[in-house]
Amino acid sequence: MACSPGVSSLTASSLASASMSGSFSMLCGVPLTNIGIQAAKKPKACLLEIVKLSNKKGLFRGASRPVTMAIPQFALLGPVYKELNSKYQLGKWSTIGLLSTVESLVTYTVGKQSAQKFYYGKIIDHSLRPMGVGFGALLSRNVIAMAGLRILSPTIEDSLESIAKNSLKNSESANTGLKFTSNLLANCSAGAVSTIPHTIFNEQVINPERTIKKILIDQYKDNGISSLTKQASIRGARLGCVYTIFATLENKFMS
Repeated sequence: MACSPGVSSLTASSLASASMSGSFSMLCGVPLTNIGIQAAKKPKACLLEIVKLSNKKGLFRGASRPVTMAIPQFALLGPVYKELNSKYQLGKWSTIGLLSTVESLVTYTVGKQSAQKFYYGKIIDHSLRPMGVGFGALLSRNVIAMAGLRILSPTIEDSLESIAKNSLKNSESANTGLKFTSNLLANCSAGAVSTIPHTIFNEQVINPERTIKKILIDQYKDNGISSLTKQASIRGARLGCVYTIFATLENKFMS
């Protein structure tokens, strides 16, 4: 959904709606986030073992931080993105690059401390610096995630629409289903593609002395394809859940 040029998307109502929708969406994805962290900690463990361990530790463990940070995060992803892309016509990739940088600066500390809290049971770095080790991986992850929703999803929707144009008949339910399917496919794909930068970020903020090469060797040297597939599946499911819920709420209440 895009607003018409000259019509502002930045209203108190749109920002509040995006923030609340984003927080709810993020809460729904917390269990998959925790499962994903356990999968990175135990790359050789089977998925069932990881789920059991995550459930034992609490599937919604550490939810308060990401849910709180979803407020500015989804305000950027929603109305701020539309404002820059439509009214100011920055272009999709320029807007994504700019907002992903802002998002990374805003969420870096929370992401770092959440990973440390989950891994060590406590925060070992209380500094509030908006940038540090792992920032490049975080930025890459956020660019991929935002591009999935804002670029890949409309592309998939156009393709599906052209394939099924004779059967859709412009019905509201069919169009809603098409948007949902496009969002789900795009967001799951973006989540899977962003697995490696996501893993690098978490591992670097947990142990800043580890190099990217060391992280990749530890994660994927043994059973590399199996470990990567497992992590990508979890990451894809998590991003597919969070961003598709947000996009559905956005289409329903913020259009």
